[in-house]
Amino acid sequence: MSQMRRPPIVQVVGFKNSGKTTVVSGLVRRFGAQGLRVATAKHHGHADDLDVPATDTALHRAAGACATAIASAGLSAVWEPRELSLSELADRLPPCDLVIAEGFKGANFPKWVLLRDEADYPLLAQVTQAIGISAWFDCVHPTLPVLPLDDYDGIAKAIWRTIQLEDQLERGW
Repeated sequence: MSQMRRPPIVQVVGFKNSGKTTVVSGLVRRFGAQGLRVATAKHHGHADDLDVPATDTALHRAAGACATAIASAGLSAVWEPRELSLSELADRLPPCDLVIAEGFKGANFPKWVLLRDEADYPLLAQVTQAIGISAWFDCVHPTLPVLPLDDYDGIAKAIWRTIQLEDQLERGW
């Protein structure tokens, strides 16, 4: 059996209410319009708030199931009683061309950073592999591109250039 190569992963990070979901959704639409299959992953900061209490899956987990899965005509999910890393989540996604992750600030993949206000600047020093910034205020950076929050085309192009460069480096080009 041949091992499938993991698709490129890019993250959209920022503090609460910085616009992460809106930007991720815009990027999914933008890359999808180019014919790419895009999967997403989201970090959820609430430990047990993924499943609604008293549903069958919640009852299975409460009974001690080591993992719980659910499938319907249009959606499937698996719950495990531990936090998976972004890499582990990406490895479980169906085949795709790109994974866009919302959050996972500590993961080591290229990141588009969202800044709600100037108090968020320290985030740039806390994350690795920042490749660009979108801010809710006038912002300049000496080395990173700064694009408007709703410039999905520009953000997508910057992300794509980064991903292509990394792919070429991995292949020894």
